[in-house]
Amino acid sequence: MRSTRERSLVALAVVFLAVAAFNGVFALFDHVAWRGVIAAGCAVASAGLLFAALTERRR
Repeated sequence: MRSTRERSLVALAVVFLAVAAFNGVFALFDHVAWRGVIAAGCAVASAGLLFAALTERRR
């Protein structure tokens, strides 16, 4: 059974992934460097949160 902390981490990871996708799509069309950097940062943050949720599950 998933804990509240694990669910929160997964929900936050989904939000960061959505922001990454949103900025990634706009980075393709706007050709603005900061959008690509933000998209990459959000994707890394999302991966880190998912990793934290997986390690929380193993405890």
